[in-house]
Amino acid sequence: MRDTVERMQRLIGERRVAVQIDPQAFDRFSIVRTPAFVLVRSGASMQPCSSGTCLASDQFVMAAGDVSLDYALSFFERSAPPMARDASSFLRRMKGAR
Repeated sequence: MRDTVERMQRLIGERRVAVQIDPQAFDRFSIVRTPAFVLVRSGASMQPCSSGTCLASDQFVMAAGDVSLDYALSFFERSAPPMARDASSFLRRMKGAR
């Protein structure tokens, strides 16, 4: 994990960014490809699963592969109507920060 953090710091440099490295997320969201962007429904309830605490598939959306964050959020808006409001909100905030 230390090597990963050091590599991330070199990539990020002095830029102000938020990054979360969560090894349990691979199990929780059934991630098999990276990078992966996950948007969890507000108030989602966790449930026990074989690998720990998991979420039902209707409680989150995911985009994985060589895509940008704004692309992933736009994809969520289009493809997951229950998550569109949250995706739109994050996308607006992201565009406003540029």
